[in-house]
Amino acid sequence: MWCPSCIQFYDEVLKADLPFPKRHTAEFLADCLDRGLFTFTQRVEATVALHYHYATEARAREGRAARRLLEAVPGITVVDFEPDPRWGRTCTPALQEQLGPAVWRQMALDDIDRARAAGATHLAGIYHGCHRDQCRFERERPIVVEHYLTLFARALGIEFEDTYKKYMHMGDADRILEDASPCMAANGVDPEKARGLVIKTFSA
Repeated sequence: MWCPSCIQFYDEVLKADLPFPKRHTAEFLADCLDRGLFTFTQRVEATVALHYHYATEARAREGRAARRLLEAVPGITVVDFEPDPRWGRTCTPALQEQLGPAVWRQMALDDIDRARAAGATHLAGIYHGCHRDQCRFERERPIVVEHYLTLFARALGIEFEDTYKKYMHMGDADRILEDASPCMAANGVDPEKARGLVIKTFSA
């Protein structure tokens, strides 16, 4: 599974005894790495601080798996960096509400400053929610925020545009809707109905 909240739901809420193993994608990919199933085709020059969570053993284990993947990439150096423990299990809107927007924002910027002080050129998140929250801060600090799989895939010769981050940096509903218009047309999305969601998501 991609999502830490999903894994937590199965493990800690349902306490489901399933007839098959379940784990986070980072752990699955790290196992594939150990089995020699990946062939790197290019170097990725980056010094990376890993934004991970360690409130529980499962989250810490997923962080270790992501670190192993990044450390295997030719050209990548992973710096010693420990995110603020207040991030908890994962970055969520509820956490922002609990801490308050100003505290949450300062916590993110302080993490980036500590990552840069450790020599990082990149901040790599594990979970999609973390990446959505953190990528906006590229506009305020000289650091590149990328999902860990973006960096790992790049070494495999796979490149895919981070459209979410592009739109977060645009921050302009009209420009975003214009850029997204071919995709919306192909999928029958009404631009006027989409406008509210675009403003809510990318104007913060």
